[in-house]
Amino acid sequence: MEKKHIWYFVSGILVGIIIIPIIFQWLGIPTFDRLLYMIFGEANVGNGIFVIVMTIIAIILLVRVPKPKVK
Repeated sequence: MEKKHIWYFVSGILVGIIIIPIIFQWLGIPTFDRLLYMIFGEANVGNGIFVIVMTIIAIILLVRVPKPKVK
């Protein structure tokens, strides 16, 4: 891997961990765990399984979306 790619990877991780949550909090956007609590209430086994399945489906759909081919 080139140094440029490593720099992009590290900066992306840092932005995702540090900058994005601060901006979301400043804008009043709830974090993922608070959003799930607002939707489902107290955690129990049924809610946990449903949330895990829906999160996995969302990730799979985001990753598998066909990309347009450039000519």
